[in-house]
Amino acid sequence: MCRGYRAFNTFGGFTSGIGVHYTPSMTVKDQNQDLASGIVIGERFPPQKFLRAADAWPFDIQDLLPSDFRFKIVVFTGNFSDPVQKARVESMVKDLERPESFLNHYATSGKGSANLRFDIVTVSQGRKEEFQFMQLPVLLRCHWSK
Repeated sequence: MCRGYRAFNTFGGFTSGIGVHYTPSMTVKDQNQDLASGIVIGERFPPQKFLRAADAWPFDIQDLLPSDFRFKIVVFTGNFSDPVQKARVESMVKDLERPESFLNHYATSGKGSANLRFDIVTVSQGRKEEFQFMQLPVLLRCHWSK
């Protein structure tokens, strides 16, 4: 193996911008890494194609996470038609909607304005023909373009 190839494999992620890694901090909490298999908490998402629920248009996850100075919260709902999974997601949303949650605590101008600092992107598992967008809790129903 040539040295240039090894150097590219070692530093290519950094020079392309994909290899950025944030160490654990107040905003990067990696204690639940076991719940995020295939994703390294504190690193950029690896490229992955998804179909947008509104129009079944294919997107790469990177296109949905622009660098626009807002924190991105990506919620993976799993199979939302499964009653057990649906209950888990709804419980999480109730926690996020509490007045003392970070979402409301760091809102810039009071209740309901959390979207000024946070952008929530919801990823669900299922077939586009069977997915019911309106069944998701309102907090997870971002603009149709996402």
